[in-house]
Amino acid sequence: MAYAYLTSSESERSPAMDSELQRSRKRYRDNVKTALDYLDTKPRPDVTLLFALQCAAMLMQDIGDMRHCWKLNTQSCLIGAMLKGKPVEEIGITTSEDLVTMRLACIRAYVFDMALSANMYQSACVAPMDIDRTVLDTEKPADAMLCVLLSFAQVQEVIVWETRKCAAPDQTHHRPQMDTEKLASLMARMKVIRSQAEEFQHKPGSAGDDYLQFEWRSLDFIFYSVMTTITRLSATGENSHLQRQCLENARKCLFTLKDMLEMQSNTANPVRYLSSLKW
Repeated sequence: MAYAYLTSSESERSPAMDSELQRSRKRYRDNVKTALDYLDTKPRPDVTLLFALQCAAMLMQDIGDMRHCWKLNTQSCLIGAMLKGKPVEEIGITTSEDLVTMRLACIRAYVFDMALSANMYQSACVAPMDIDRTVLDTEKPADAMLCVLLSFAQVQEVIVWETRKCAAPDQTHHRPQMDTEKLASLMARMKVIRSQAEEFQHKPGSAGDDYLQFEWRSLDFIFYSVMTTITRLSATGENSHLQRQCLENARKCLFTLKDMLEMQSNTANPVRYLSSLKW
């Protein structure tokens, strides 16, 4: 929590204050890394451990250690799967707010898992978690963004399993072909998700807030990145239309990243925006 505050604060400050905040952030990062060395991270149905591992995974993502992020998030996914179906009294959940918090943590773990698998070529966690979209209040910008990220993750899951299927030869030693109809349906689904994201983006909670607009722009980047992957997998040597679409999506992805870098460079606190850029 303290690290998040030090990262997100936008109050005016001197170079000396910036330097001190940077040292403080480093101390918190070092303390977390030391604590992880002593923490028993063996997966077990423990809600507190789920939260701790997820916070640590997000910190690793924030500092760019994606391998460690994947490892910690995989463990949190396994814990989330172990918690599935457990009576709330048995796992120490005493209020409806605690239950919502746990389910939000499972959604975030799933989103991280699919993104790391699709984009960083890490193994996906196959353990099924209790993913409950109904806990998301899309009137809140953070929940609206998580709703969009969850939809992206469900598309990415299909991509992960399709590529995994095609990577392994079958019993006749032939590699299965990509399911082009399924990939085409993913493209249509992505466009629906994009329309929903645009509706959320223009709601009063997000409109006019520079930081939130930057975060929504990062979702545009994810959209074009996933669309690039889908069109690349769908394209064949004979389909010049899909090849052009793939190139167009890749270019839009890069242009979006360029816009994000420019937005970040013009802000009073560039550090606050780095998490999305790393992601």
